Amino acid sequence: AQPQRARVCLPRLDSAVPGRTAADQCIEIEWTPWEPADAYVADKVARRQRQLARLLAEAEAQGARPTIADLAAALDSSQPTIKRDLAALRRL
Repeated sequence: AQPQRARVCLPRLDSAVPGRTAADQCIEIEWTPWEPADAYVADKVARRQRQLARLLAEAEAQGARPTIADLAAALDSSQPTIKRDLAALRRL
């Protein structure tokens, strides 16, 4: 199996207001919502948090800052779920 890559337009790290991004404050990046190793994480919460950490790292490395909505769409999850997962990751 191959990693699932996606090209998305996300707010730049230095954009003024996160979540409300003018077209000129967007940057197109490629990130990996799913990779084969994700299948080996049996717990769905742990798997999603692993995916979130990867997406955040990939976005930052390319100069982007995804919104909660961007992350939720990439992982086919709800925004409240993503917020809970991000809070859990911050506690680690």
